[in-house]
Amino acid sequence: MLENQQLYIQIAQGFGLAFSLASLLRSIKKVKRSVYLLKLTLNLLALLNVLGQIKLLNELLLSGEQI
Repeated sequence: MLENQQLYIQIAQGFGLAFSLASLLRSIKKVKRSVYLLKLTLNLLALLNVLGQIKLLNELLLSGEQI
């Protein structure tokens, strides 16, 4: 009886470990997705900044002012 009880405890611990590992992997996946979206956002902001600078430079050139 005690041997079976020990076996059941080990099985329960194994299931607990498996569920914890699955939860950890889901969390890692969410973090990776968040980092990807952050990088994408930063790249888009940098692109908008460059486009704004190009627009200003174009306006200066069209106005004939010295740069």
